[in-house]
Amino acid sequence: MSYYRPASMIACALMATLSAEAYSAPPQTAPAAATPSSQSPIAKDLKSLPLADQKRFAAGRFLGFYTLNGRTTGDVCRAEGVDLSAYVQAFQRKHDAEYERADKIMVASGFSTAEMAAATDANRGRLEEKVRQSMQDLAGALHKTTVAEGCAYIAAHVSDAVAGQSFAQQNPEIEAVLMSN
Repeated sequence: MSYYRPASMIACALMATLSAEAYSAPPQTAPAAATPSSQSPIAKDLKSLPLADQKRFAAGRFLGFYTLNGRTTGDVCRAEGVDLSAYVQAFQRKHDAEYERADKIMVASGFSTAEMAAATDANRGRLEEKVRQSMQDLAGALHKTTVAEGCAYIAAHVSDAVAGQSFAQQNPEIEAVLMSN
């Protein structure tokens, strides 16, 4: 089964990238709108996998969420002249337990989070564009017009922005698999 491990790594990297795309909504989006029901394609995909693959699937979904909301959003706003380091740090602290678990799962499967980040970088331009659109949408909801103004809102409302981003609330079934023993 020497083909299995590389195929799993590629699948995990692809899942992280696709996951990141799924989490490009503005931070103020209501968590209930993103919660997968037991009939959602994500929940069906998750439940159709063997337990070990469910763990990797959940870890990939989480790492996509984490990368997009932490690193990519911070980078896009930094490029717009807005420092989101307080948001990024608070977001990361909020998700420390999930990150540690996802890291352990990925390392155990032979695929480190550093490799996941590198795989995500291959699609970085597309992900950044999705974040830019989310920031533009946020600015529009605030009767503003620029990506920088969307970023500035997050910088000024860190606790609200972080509260609106909960992997556990948005993905209860995936969170349960990720955090299970």
